[in-house]
Amino acid sequence: MEFIQFWRKYSKVADRETRSVTLFEDNAWRLPPGTYGLVESFCIDDACDCCKVMITVVSFESVRHEVVATIGYGWETAAFYTAWMLGDEARGVMLTGSYLELGAEQSRQSNAWLQLWNDLILPDEEYRDRIRRHYGMFKSIAI
Repeated sequence: MEFIQFWRKYSKVADRETRSVTLFEDNAWRLPPGTYGLVESFCIDDACDCCKVMITVVSFESVRHEVVATIGYGWETAAFYTAWMLGDEARGVMLTGSYLELGAEQSRQSNAWLQLWNDLILPDEEYRDRIRRHYGMFKSIAI
């Protein structure tokens, strides 16, 4: 599966709706202070309905917008992903919920970012709905 950033298809929406996080000194996750963007990417295969997003966490403090974590999030059930993975139950479970994307760019801070994602970002139902809406827009399907 090849993923591309949501903003490549919907730059105006992404400008308004890309989530960011500002961290201060001595935060609960022991992450460096600064502002970080949560850049959404979706699968470009029109025939694929994987119901997942890759979130690339980028530092706005660095000139090159350094990637500090790449988080996968699948919002469907383990049964859905097991069927999607042609019966591979272990991979189906792995794709459910939040995880660090294997083979994607990570940093020494990635595990802390996954924890922050699970503690602070994922509980926000409005944001989860926004991700699913962006997925529907990207895939040109009604969600």
